[in-house]
Amino acid sequence: MASRGRVQPPMDHARDAKVLTDRLLKNIGGNRNYVSESLEIYAADVEAAVDRFDAQTKFCNEHNIGFPCISLPAAIPVDWSNLFAFFGHGIWTNLQSPKKYEWFNQTGSSLSLFNNLGDVKHVSPSDATSYFRERLLAFLTVRFSARQSNISTNPGLQFRVITQGIGLRVHWSPAYFFNPHNVFGSPTSPVDAWIQPGKYIFGPSALLSHCNLTLRNSMSLRLSRRHL
Repeated sequence: MASRGRVQPPMDHARDAKVLTDRLLKNIGGNRNYVSESLEIYAADVEAAVDRFDAQTKFCNEHNIGFPCISLPAAIPVDWSNLFAFFGHGIWTNLQSPKKYEWFNQTGSSLSLFNNLGDVKHVSPSDATSYFRERLLAFLTVRFSARQSNISTNPGLQFRVITQGIGLRVHWSPAYFFNPHNVFGSPTSPVDAWIQPGKYIFGPSALLSHCNLTLRNSMSLRLSRRHL
């Protein structure tokens, strides 16, 4: 009598996303000891983003300062490491001074890259972590839903962005940690590129070297295997 093969349980994308989210954020902002493991999805980009969020949260906790977030319309933590070109060159130490931090607070709130993306507000590190967790869970649920296409071995999803204007550069950010300095392509329109599954924010900016980055008419999209 031939033996039957073991029946694989159905995949639960939301469950697997929650398990990974809990592992990634365990002891975030404290004594974190996350260890990367082999997964059915591409996760290196997410792991690196969580590492940055962890370092920034630790700084906020140590110096009793708020974490910057924007509303889009729900709050999304901002990746500090890309706010200023000189970040990483002593600015963390300089921000220990209340006067320096007030300068950062005012400058960050007026940066043109936040135009049309909602107000900048500073929340407690615990609230920022809650926002981060909620959005990361949604992001990973989308990514796990694409594993049936074996997307982890491919460069991602081939995606096209079409804009009404021409000569623009398209930027993108993961929808759980705002970082508008990822370039999708240029000049419009259209532009095509590869991107891993997830929830993203897209926005165009002018291709003028002397201009600050200003994302106009930004939108949030869910990219899964149905876009293959």
